[in-house]
Amino acid sequence: MKTFNRTFLFLSLALVLGSCAKSAEEAINNEIDLDDIIVAVTDESGMSDRVISEVHGLSFGKYEKILDESVARIGISASRYEQTGQETVAAVYDESILKPESLSKIKINGKESFSPRTKSGDSSIAELFGNMAEFDFSKVTFGEKAPVDELVKEVYVPETMRIAFPQYDSKNHRAPLCYDKDFVIRWNADSKNENGVLVIVRWNGSVLFGEDFASSSVTHTRCFPDNGSAKLDNSMFEGIPDTAYCTLLVLRGDVENIDVDESDYQLFAETHDMLDFVLIKNIQKVRAK
Repeated sequence: MKTFNRTFLFLSLALVLGSCAKSAEEAINNEIDLDDIIVAVTDESGMSDRVISEVHGLSFGKYEKILDESVARIGISASRYEQTGQETVAAVYDESILKPESLSKIKINGKESFSPRTKSGDSSIAELFGNMAEFDFSKVTFGEKAPVDELVKEVYVPETMRIAFPQYDSKNHRAPLCYDKDFVIRWNADSKNENGVLVIVRWNGSVLFGEDFASSSVTHTRCFPDNGSAKLDNSMFEGIPDTAYCTLLVLRGDVENIDVDESDYQLFAETHDMLDFVLIKNIQKVRAK
């Protein structure tokens, strides 16, 4: 990215202060003046690349299973990316345990609707979100094992996740600028989801001002009740520099174990929404009105 020396940015108070602002319009002599907020860009020239992956909190309940990448999984997923509005609803599976010819034998609520990938407009998968779903794996072959005689599992497929705040400025194609103090996020709550939501902040080395950190990767994860809002403390941004391009991911779901001839698999249903934002760490002052 473009390198700036010791710089002050003047950002619009579209910043719901302690939250987010829209990016500034023009720079003159390394300053951007939009009347209300002065942001001093921290000098990160001495910072080195870093790799951090932190899980915050004592217990994640069922999400501990979702975070375990060593287990083979079968299930359905709804993914949305705020910047494009693109949404994908998919039936997903580990190819090491399920062959394509086995998919047609899986029934969801009595329908043979499981497929390697299903578009969001296909109601056979999309209609499951917000409802209980019964997966029938009877006569399905797992890996090299013999077909199971009878195997039925049920999971709750939560309502499709939507981040309500911060908001992406789709009209001007701008990611929000978000202050790391009192960082509040909001989403559409699901009262039937008892597992809470996972909030994940990711940074992959890109910054708005200064040189990128190409070898850096920072991820912070915390679980919150699914009540529609959460306040992120500073621990969710440790290791991430000022004016970093970050991704906010909010996820909820359900997971159940599948035991087939002493082998463990997972049945899951999850939905997540993603939003890119620029992290602001140093607001020098707010101009008096």
